[in-house]
Order: sequence, then structure tokens, then C-alpha cells
Amino acid sequence: MSIAASLVVLRLSAAAVTGFVCLSCADYIEGGAWDGYEQTALVLGKMRLDRTPDGMPVSNLALADNFRRIAFGVEPGVLTAEAEPVIAPADSPPGRLRRWRRPVRWQITSLGKSAQGYVRAVQETTDRIAGATGHDIARSGPGEPANLAVLFLRPQDYAPAARALANQPAGDWLAQQVDRFGRATHTPCVGLFLHARRPAKMPSGTRVESDEILFGLALIRDGLPPRLARACVEEELAQAMGLPNDDPNVRPSVFNDDQEFALLTGHDEALLRILYDPRLAPGMTETEAMAIVPDIIADIDTDVIRGRRPQD
Repeated sequence: MSIAASLVVLRLSAAAVTGFVCLSCADYIEGGAWDGYEQTALVLGKMRLDRTPDGMPVSNLALADNFRRIAFGVEPGVLTAEAEPVIAPADSPPGRLRRWRRPVRWQITSLGKSAQGYVRAVQETTDRIAGATGHDIARSGPGEPANLAVLFLRPQDYAPAARALANQPAGDWLAQQVDRFGRATHTPCVGLFLHARRPAKMPSGTRVESDEILFGLALIRDGLPPRLARACVEEELAQAMGLPNDDPNVRPSVFNDDQEFALLTGHDEALLRILYDPRLAPGMTETEAMAIVPDIIADIDTDVIRGRRPQD
């Protein structure tokens, strides 16, 4: 199957870019070339697999502040892409809450040897995210358009993937991301989501609301070592749900570029649960949302986050 034949993309209006960055890894360019990075991280005790780490208590106050940092902060544009006039600048602060309103349907494009393993990783991760958010997330069925595309790219796939995306609405911007990702030697994966900048009526007749996420895209280098590949899947898919930032003060979390954790932690799932609580809504300002967040946290089982009770 060609890259072009395997991509199904919706019409888009605005964008926010996120990424998983290793600024000291300029020599790790493709897939298995990142083996040395993973090995070094493991020696340093990073890329941990525990979802409820001991000795890292998170108070309700800290959880609220971490949500503010991740939901309303912005990670510097990993690919430093220029934005089209109808697209929100990639490195502009979100300012407002962004999340999905309609069901999420994901699709994988992988032409490499590890495709089935990638399907399992994405399925398990989206199931976990769906459990935390309560949002409708599933693999797209036959003939069903996907609005969350997960691309595992080999070096020879960058150009055809960029050409395929260029033919879609807002495709010039998306194609630029793929092209820049192919040349961004400092990162094994990036994720982005496109959101409505204002209420609008799509060409299909569908109405969209301001700051509603319409499309998510994860770009991951094919052939990464197993733990790094899984870390990319979990972080990028979680960020595509509307948590665009990384912050060095947020722990225990994958939303932190020190790569201490490879998997979504109980803390991270709490952030997702807060984001999709019905008391919040896309388009809320930071002030509006943060006035409600403490009440949401009061209803969350924080014993799980603090490791006092095992997580399912």
C-alpha cells in the first residue's frame, strides 16, 4: 500500500505543534540509530516503566498547577514550521482550552516490518486514554475517515507522505511538517493537532466550535528501539488529545523532556481526566477553567495518583 493510499485526512483550520525532543542527539537520525540514546537513558535510570512511581506524592494543589502548565502552556515548535494564514502559529500560546468534541478515529500508516507491533501499541494506548477521558476513541473502520493519523516513517517515506498530505485541505502546512520532520535530526517523534480557530461551517456542512480539535497527527521514525517507540506513542497520542506542553517542573509525567518516564503515569491520566471533565469546555480561558479545576480534582481518586492504591 502506498503512503497516499493509506492516508485519510479531514479538513482543518488551526494548529498546535508538540514534540519529544533530545537536543543532544543530533547524530541519531533514523530508526535504529537511536539505540544508543535508549541504552544511555536506561543506564541513567530514565525511561521508567512504572505508572505509579513510589515516593512521588502529588498534592491536589500541585496537580492543579501541573494541569495549568500542560494544558495552557506551549512547547517550543520542534519543527519551527511557518503557519498558513488560516492556521494558528505553531508556537503561539494556546490561551484557551482545546480538546476533541467529536469521536476520535485513528489510523496507522506503517510500511516497515514492525507494523503489527505498532498497531498493538497504539491500540493499548488509545484504550488507556479513552478510559481516562471517557471520550470515544477507536480505530477507524473500513471506509470510515480517520481524524487521528499515526505515521511510522522510514527515510524513503518522507517525500511520498509529504506529497500525499499536500493534496489535503490545509495540506501545505501538514506536508511541511513531514518534510521538516525528515530533516529534524534531534527528535525521534513529534505530534500535532489542528483545531478550529473560531466557530465555522465546514464545506461538508458540519459545524465546528471554537478551539475544538479536528485532526491529530503523530510522526514517529520507524525502527526505533522498543521502549523509545512506546514512549513516543504514549506521549504523542496523549498530547494530541489537547495537552500540548512539556514542563521540567511536572512530575511524575511524560510531559517532561527529561524522559524520566516512558509510559503515561497515573498523574498523566489524571490530567487527561481533568481535561475531559464535562465541567470544562473547549474555548475556556485559563482563568475560567482554573476556577473549576479544584472541584474536578476533589472528585478524582487521587490515591491512585499517589501510589496508595494500584492502578488498573
